[in-house]
Formats: sequence, C-alpha cells, structure tokens
Amino acid sequence: MEQERKNFINQLLALRKTRKLNSKPEKAVFIYEESKKQNFPLSINFISQELNISSSQIKRALKAKREGREIGQKGRPPKLNQKEQKKLKQQIEDLTDEGKSMTITEVFNSANEMISKRKKYTELKENVEMNQIQSKQWIYYFTKTNQLKTATAKELETKRREVSKEEVSCFFAIVRNLLEKNGSYQPSLIINADETMVKLGNKTKVQVVTSKKKEKPIRERKQIQKHLTAMCGISADGKFLKPLMILPTKTLPRETFEKSQSIYSFNYHHGSKGFINRPVFEDWIRDTLIPFVIKQRGDSSERALLILDGHVSRESVIAIESLQKNSIDTIILPAHASHLLQPLDVLPFSTFKRLLAQEKNLDSLEGLLEAIENCLHIAFSPRSVRQAFSRAGIFPLEEEKILKHEFLIEEKKKPKDSPHQKKRIDISNSLLTDGLVIEKLLERQKKLQTKKNSPKKRRISKKKRKSKSKK
Repeated sequence: MEQERKNFINQLLALRKTRKLNSKPEKAVFIYEESKKQNFPLSINFISQELNISSSQIKRALKAKREGREIGQKGRPPKLNQKEQKKLKQQIEDLTDEGKSMTITEVFNSANEMISKRKKYTELKENVEMNQIQSKQWIYYFTKTNQLKTATAKELETKRREVSKEEVSCFFAIVRNLLEKNGSYQPSLIINADETMVKLGNKTKVQVVTSKKKEKPIRERKQIQKHLTAMCGISADGKFLKPLMILPTKTLPRETFEKSQSIYSFNYHHGSKGFINRPVFEDWIRDTLIPFVIKQRGDSSERALLILDGHVSRESVIAIESLQKNSIDTIILPAHASHLLQPLDVLPFSTFKRLLAQEKNLDSLEGLLEAIENCLHIAFSPRSVRQAFSRAGIFPLEEEKILKHEFLIEEKKKPKDSPHQKKRIDISNSLLTDGLVIEKLLERQKKLQTKKNSPKKRRISKKKRKSKSKK
C-alpha cells in the first residue's frame, strides 16, 4: 500500500511540471488536491514525509489556497499581494524620479496601511496587531523581488533639484567673458570660498529604499541646531586658506575661547549665533583672502578670480570695494547650484563631513575643534582640491560635463516674489565686482535710511476705529 502511494506521488509530480510549481508547499497542495480528485486521498503527514517539509507548512499553504492568496516559500502567504507590491514599488519609483526617497519606516507605514485596508486580512487575523511589517528580512525580500535596493541617502534641499540648464550655461558665459577680457587666470589665483556648518555631537545616517536606476539616493535635509561655522577657501593649484571659525560666544565661556585660540591653527571670530554675516565676511576678506592673494601673486600684478555663493553677507559695499582695489574678480554662483558648480561642495566638504562623522569626542568644543583640524588636513589635500575644481568644471573649463548632470531641469518656473526677497538685491549668477551691483546696493542703503528717518505712522486698532465711526 505504501509503495502504491509513493508511485502515485511520483506520477503527480510528473504532472506538476506542466503547471510551473516551484516551491515545496505548492507541490504539497497540488498532490493533496489531486489525490482527492482521483479518489486516492493522501494524508498531510505522509506528503510531508515524502517531500521533506513540515505538516504545518502544508496546512498554511492549504489555508492560503482556500482564501485565494499566494503561497510563499515556507507555506506562509506574503504580507502584501502582487497588486499591493506593485503599488508600493510605483510609489518608491515615483519619488526617485522626483529626486526624493522613501525611508524604511515610511515603507513600513505605507505597507501596513495597505494591510489595514484589506478586509479579508483583518477579518481572518483579528487577534494579530495591524503593524506587522517591521522586520528587515521583509525589506530584503521586498527589494529583491521588486528590483529595488536599500542605500544610505544623501541629504539635499528641495530647491537644489530645481536648477536649470539655462542658469548653468549663464554662469559659464560669465566666466568665458572674463577670460576674453582679462586673459587666462593662473590656477594659484582661482579661489573658491564658502562656509560649512558643524554641529556638536555625532551624526546618524538614514537608510532608504529606492529604485536601482538612481546610484545616489537623496532626502530632504532638516535644520541643525547647536553648531559653529567654518569659513574655508581653496585655490585651483591645490592650496587652501587658513580657516575661519565663527563661534557662538553667548553660549561659550571666555576661558575655552582663549584656550582654543592658542592651541588650534584657525582664525577666530565670535558672533552671537555662530553664523556668518556682513562684518564677518568683510573681516575675512581683509585678514585672510587679500594676504593670501598677495602671497600667491608674488611680484606679478595678475588678476585673481573668486567664486562665491549668493549668501546675504556678500551684499557688502565695503567688501566689494576692497575686492575691486585688489583686482579680484568675483563671480556669484546660480542660486541652489553650489552642489554642482562649487568645488568645495563637490568633494572636500563631503570628505570632511564623512571623516568628522567617524570621530567620537564631538560633544565638547575642544574635542570638536581638534577633530575639525585633523579632518581638514586630510580632506583638503592638494590632490582632492585639484580634483574638486575639475569635477565642478571650472579648472579646466568644462561646461558640457555639468550640463549632463541628472538633477538639472530644462526650464525653471518663475517663483513668486516674497516680501523678504523684495528687500534683497538678486546677486546670484552675476559678477559681484561689477559697478552696477555697487550702485544697486547704495540705492538700497539710501532707501532704508530714508525709511528709518521718516516718522512712523501710528497704527489704530479695529476697536478704536469702530468706536470713532460710531461717534
């Protein structure tokens, strides 16, 4: 009798090849159902012994088949059916096309929402909690079956994904006009300067689920508190300027400030909040940039080129006049395009932040300054600095390399002018040392002075207006 059963199972297994049944639970269900149809019923225990699987797997598979669900590798049905998996995959791919990404917790939440909407699942699993998908094994299975991947996301602001090709080509046009007018600049006199924010404490990385199309996923950056600002500068020949540390003196004891001045090779400036402003920028040009340019020039009188971003601190008449006197042509980058065109953001700052994240004693100011000094010397090596200028397409000048970037858009929508923007002069993507910029800045100063000197009108509240109207 037992031999007949074995022969019968072998006949059924020969039949199942035409039905593409790969997993053992699927084979067991097929044998169990076919044996009933042919009036030769086989027990679950006998099938489990022959196929070398547990009887509980066969029972789970039979239950899934009766409920119209898919059968998994171990008899368990997948948490999400095919439609739900396709929907979730589409959501992830849509976000990657927009230049965004979905974190693992967000994937869990959206998957659990789909499970809660499914009526059959909730009716059958009443005693089980709804937020079931929380394991990394499910993420591994989901990404593998749907051709997705998990990766560490790069933080990027939303506006940085809205830079157009027209703005980039306009920037390179300004550079070419300067080259035609003044001739070629020496690599030792092509300088890029920018500030970076360093926070107290260690940084955590975030894992996201993204499409395999994108090599480097990104996510929106959140604002950081408790920080200091480091103003750095590099030249195209591989040198870097003495860094300026802007410290928040309101929360900093005087003793630690004096001690740090004697130990570390930085220039220091104290500000109320630790941010850069116009007076700090003017001091940096006078004390750091101009002496560096004079040293690099030597006996020659060649012009220098300075590349900056469009921060508010650059709108200083004193700073621009000192740049003009010392023959330093200054170009302002397009708005939110520093991750493409600014050499410091392209390579050295990212290497510096990565090295700093590996340091441990970042809770105290002394430990943070020591870590900054060590990491800057490694990240700002001559080779990496020269490579940064090359990647940004500035030295040597390569416009086509930047225009091929995946985050660039064809056309940019004109944003609505906010009241804050109306007070400012748009200096982005322009030559800062041009005479027109100084004229605009002087006009704005006059307008602000007239507003301050003019008598302020008294504001009458609504209640007083109503009482006056009644009288």
